[in-house]
Amino acid sequence: MKTAKKTTEITEMPIHKIRSWCWEHGISIYPVPYVSNGSRLKICLNKKGKETIGKDIYDNGPAIYDKINEMYRTIYQKNNQN
Repeated sequence: MKTAKKTTEITEMPIHKIRSWCWEHGISIYPVPYVSNGSRLKICLNKKGKETIGKDIYDNGPAIYDKINEMYRTIYQKNNQN
């Protein structure tokens, strides 16, 4: 039951606190252009200088930023399960 409570706490934690924790640990996630005009984007995960670009392609809109926030939450959750 303790795990369920911890998961709920992480889900309710403000995204700015989760992002700050990730940045302090060398993790940043950001959109990168897939086409030159920036209308199509991919997501880049930078972990201590090592960049990994995802395969999925997004339009420049809310969906990509929702996915980035989801990724930050997942990374934070995996590293703070104690």
